[in-house]
Amino acid sequence: MYRKDYIAPRPRLLNKNSAVFRWIRRNLFYSPAGSVISLAAALFVSWMALLLFEWAVLRGVWTAASFKECGEIVARIHGPGPKGACWAVFNGRISEFLFGPHPPEFIWRHVSACVLIIAALAPLIFGALPRKLLWLSVACPFIALILITGGVSPEASRSFQVGGIFMILVIAATSATIAISSGTLLAIGHKYAAAPVRVTCAAITAFCRGTPLVVLLFISTII
Repeated sequence: MYRKDYIAPRPRLLNKNSAVFRWIRRNLFYSPAGSVISLAAALFVSWMALLLFEWAVLRGVWTAASFKECGEIVARIHGPGPKGACWAVFNGRISEFLFGPHPPEFIWRHVSACVLIIAALAPLIFGALPRKLLWLSVACPFIALILITGGVSPEASRSFQVGGIFMILVIAATSATIAISSGTLLAIGHKYAAAPVRVTCAAITAFCRGTPLVVLLFISTII
């Protein structure tokens, strides 16, 4: 049996008329000067990538007792000039880098707070989720604070020490949750509330929008 209808060939990715080539030609090689700049930038990025690979992998040290010993190993193998990454400092310190100087028996609180924060951000990011889950976003900062600080547990409260990457994630996620929630409330108040509430919401919005962020951070450090 033979097929009589015509099957159009699939467009090749490397075809000179494909969208990829058109984008490259329009954005990178649109003129002789643009072509020179694009090639120079590509060579510079490739050179930096090779240097990074050599520093991180080829001259990297994975087993050492201290940072000083890492330098001695690199100098003994590659000479006194080159430098290499000292990955050995991460051995046994992963928990400290992630969660700071927190007792290992209370790390589950940090992990639970991370899971809760991610779950609380989901209703704010994905509009298809049920709106009832926004209550989780509102309650998340308070529940996460109880989990991180230990709540009513005196033993956990006495050992409260937070740091590392976890602190950055907590600050970023909590700030985003509070900002989106408060911004939503201000927008609702500015649109549908009574006149005094509308004026107040508009004033707060204008103040925050018109004041530089650096000034707000400076004022918050003083207050």
